[in-house]
Amino acid sequence: MKTILSFLCTVTLLSLSAGTAQAGGAYHNPVQTVSHCIYKTHTCEVNRCRYKKTAHDPCGRCYAYWITVVTYRDSYSNGTSRTYKVTYNG
Repeated sequence: MKTILSFLCTVTLLSLSAGTAQAGGAYHNPVQTVSHCIYKTHTCEVNRCRYKKTAHDPCGRCYAYWITVVTYRDSYSNGTSRTYKVTYNG
């Protein structure tokens, strides 16, 4: 009788602890649920600069070339923005 009673107590405790673990996994972070609703509203060009650079070919001769650096700003629906630069040859 004691064996059956202790077996039932063990099964009950295991089922309660499993239910608690599942309930803990149901927590949702509000930041994660809101983040999928943020979208990019527009991109604008902030600045454009052209630079002359020099380099050497495999024979050691010096040559000049131009690069263009463009700064962009992305604006998002929640009011934040992100600024980044892109470099183009020519």
